Amino acid sequence: MTKKDQIGDAERPEDIGGGKRYDGVIRFSMPIYKNEEFDGVLTIALDHIHIQELTIHIVPGYEENVYFPSYESGNYAFIFDESGWIISHPKYWDLPGVWKDGGEKKFMTQKSSKKDIDEGVVGFNLDYAGFLSEGYPQAAKDVRNKKSGIVTVTNVGGIKKVMAYAPILYDTKPYDKIGFFGGFTIGAKFEDFYSSAKKAEKT
Repeated sequence: MTKKDQIGDAERPEDIGGGKRYDGVIRFSMPIYKNEEFDGVLTIALDHIHIQELTIHIVPGYEENVYFPSYESGNYAFIFDESGWIISHPKYWDLPGVWKDGGEKKFMTQKSSKKDIDEGVVGFNLDYAGFLSEGYPQAAKDVRNKKSGIVTVTNVGGIKKVMAYAPILYDTKPYDKIGFFGGFTIGAKFEDFYSSAKKAEKT
């Protein structure tokens, strides 16, 4: 999915309630054995909307859930997987996927053109986003070590924000060797974060 695929000619996802849905599934599978011989594979598909629902209505500083967060505000949450790929985010074009020709979507790097980034031709993997802010690969590294933390980052839109993150602990196969599924983050625009902190300090 590109930016145009999600929001067409709109400026931002929040302008049209998120735009077109991300058309994807997450598949869980396991081998089936009969009399100790391989007999097939059991597969369950989970529509991506269920992953998106875990974060899309959360906005720091709001007591109630919102329908769709404002990416431009910098105040939103997202999830990334064990490989560093963002898998839940207001900008669906940042998510991994497969193009109609079968090719896998690539993630942005320092060598990516501004055009490809702006149009959403490339997605977002925290491990390779150090050129935007070192806080992104730091968060991915800490989560792999099962650590929580807070970093200051600048997102693709140029918004400086404070981002808190924590590992999603999970030890069922195939994650039993690493002990986590990915990471959960929630961020607030730098000015909003310190404004709230100062209010709390006065009370």
